[in-house]
Order: sequence, then structure tokens, then C-alpha cells
Amino acid sequence: MFSSSSRNAGFRHPVRTAIALTVTLASSLALSGPFEDAIAAKNGGDYSRAFPILQRLATQGNAEAQFQLGLMYLQGQGVNPSAKDAYRWLSQSARRGNPEAQSNLGVLYARGRYIPQDAVKAYVWFSLAVRMGNREASTNLDAVRRKMNDDQIAAGNAALLICDAKGLNQCE
Repeated sequence: MFSSSSRNAGFRHPVRTAIALTVTLASSLALSGPFEDAIAAKNGGDYSRAFPILQRLATQGNAEAQFQLGLMYLQGQGVNPSAKDAYRWLSQSARRGNPEAQSNLGVLYARGRYIPQDAVKAYVWFSLAVRMGNREASTNLDAVRRKMNDDQIAAGNAALLICDAKGLNQCE
């Protein structure tokens, strides 16, 4: 006769062990949703798989998907580069509070890349990203501030007050 411990090869409670393994597996699968699948595809260079997922999520208002879609348009990853579409998705994400999108929007305004150069708007978006803890935005804010005159800084601060009072959708 085998004892229960030798029969179960070291598992004292095989049913509990099986349940625990099932729960662990189900939990890890639940963490991998459409967004994570799209990012894995994008990071792997499978843009044709990532794009439709991100586009669907972005259209539904997912700020991180909007940011990723903006980057794809900006960098021409699986799509024809489009300044208009990059700006649209980055600005939507920024207005939803995504600090990386806010910082990237600041860069676009600071450099005048794809959109007219505007130090005041760059100052606003960098400032908002800094508030959210984006360190890169802090460096960029310092650089843009050094190039601004007092009137431009005052205009940027006034615009930030509007953002604070009316919400990010009113920021510019």
C-alpha cells in the first residue's frame, strides 16, 4: 500500500495544488488583454497586428492606446507617417492626462515639428507633464523656458490657469 504522500509525488493536497495552479494561470491570462497584446506586437515589429487593436482602443478613449497610435503615425510604424494623425492622437491622449503624450506634444511645439513652433504651448504641455512626474519633460521645460521672454512665460502661466480651471480639454 502506498501512503498518501508517496502516491501524490510530494503533493499533500493534489486537488488544492491543481486549483492553485488553475487560479494562477487564469490570473496571468487575465492580465494580458488587447492593449498588452497590441504592445507586444508593436514591440515585436508586428505593426499590422498592433495597429487595428490600438486604433479600436484609441477610438474608445483609451489614453495609452491614443499615445501609442500617435507614436506609430509619428514614426511611420506600419502606417504612412502622418503629422495630422500623430498630432490628433497625441493631443487626445495628452488631454486625457497621459504625461508621455503631454511631453511629446511639448516637443512637437518646441521644435515646430509637424506643427507651427510655439514656445508658449510647449511650455504649457511640458509643465503639465512635469506635474504628472515626467522627468524628461522637466529637462525640456527648463530648455524651453530659457528661450522664452517674460511675456511668453506669463502667457504660459495664464494658459495653465485655464487648464486648471476648465480641465485639460481646454488646454492649448
